[in-house]
Amino acid sequence: MYGYINCQSIIKKLNCDKVPYIKNTLFYSQVTVLNSRQSLSMIEILFRTGEIMEKEHWQKCKPLNEIPNKIWLESLLQDRNGLKIQFESENDKKIDIIFWGNTALSCRITDEEDMLQSINYWSEECGDDFFTWPLYKSNNSSFVKWFNEESCEKFADKNIEHYVFITEDDIVEVISAIAPQIIIY
Repeated sequence: MYGYINCQSIIKKLNCDKVPYIKNTLFYSQVTVLNSRQSLSMIEILFRTGEIMEKEHWQKCKPLNEIPNKIWLESLLQDRNGLKIQFESENDKKIDIIFWGNTALSCRITDEEDMLQSINYWSEECGDDFFTWPLYKSNNSSFVKWFNEESCEKFADKNIEHYVFITEDDIVEVISAIAPQIIIY
């Protein structure tokens, strides 16, 4: 089984002093405990309680229209009509990403220079070519997990997806159960 594990918590709960691979306080590893069935049961419990999280799976989001590889954030507007994110490309094309109504459940914008752990993770898991495409989505990211916890699992029966827009300067992330409309002009 694969997952992120909080090192201090698993070491304490399993009473073990050897952990396969440590990276800060979280690590990702294939977990194999051969000492006892009790330890394996503990790992299964930790998976269910969220202390170990399933590996994030990211896929390129390729809508019908061609999206330029390099984009910049032009504007972001959230009002009663929904969330509209506008990007500009190096060939002066505009890209509007629209989440109508209340379909954008959460949104965050971060300067890409401040997302060092995420960038490192994406580089290791997906390769450096991950950053040559601007739009990805995942339905089991840590952002989705956080949102589900914060909303008391209110949307647990929905297929919530985490959309990531990678620009030259920022990373824009949106959680939504409905795919956005994408307009390129």
